[in-house]
Amino acid sequence: KKNFLRSLELNPRYTQAHSWYGWNYVTIVEGRFDEGEKHGELLVKLEPLSAYFNGTYSLILATVGQLEQALEVCRTGIELDANSFICLISEGNILMGLKQYEASMASFEKAMRISNRHHFAVNGLIWDYCLTGSIEKARSLMNELKERDGKEYIAKTFTAVSAAYLGDLDEAFDYLDQAYDDRDPILLNLKYEKWGPLQFRNDSR
Repeated sequence: KKNFLRSLELNPRYTQAHSWYGWNYVTIVEGRFDEGEKHGELLVKLEPLSAYFNGTYSLILATVGQLEQALEVCRTGIELDANSFICLISEGNILMGLKQYEASMASFEKAMRISNRHHFAVNGLIWDYCLTGSIEKARSLMNELKERDGKEYIAKTFTAVSAAYLGDLDEAFDYLDQAYDDRDPILLNLKYEKWGPLQFRNDSR
């Protein structure tokens, strides 16, 4: 924390520091949502033409539950760069939260196309498939991730959520143990994000 604050003291207009500090630390680690939002607002004020920083701000807004505003900011980023991966992933998650599953799938499918099937996008599509009853499609994508694991880095936190959506809770917690061993930073998001079915989020483990 002190290093983030020192960097912002040295350069209050350093947007990357505002992004990392406001999203990864203030919002996700400390849960100080009002301050996180202020850093997000400052990001787009300092660099309004940056799709990346619009995407970061949308992630902050979505985490604090302001889904409609998050979607608006996210789509501003997509207007700036139609192939912004962070904005497409954020859009997919926001639309899922709004229960607009078909539109969410379209966002994740585009994110997969432009990223050579990045595991973030594949997992997002698994969640959508599970929520709409397309379990076989979801299992097919889960099997793909399992085959790829070991050959490339696959974030275990997201895979854990996918396993939970597929009803495999023991497997989900095995993946969370691996995420802990991997020091997967996404593990921290679980404190405030609404990922996964209720039986997963409410499990004492």
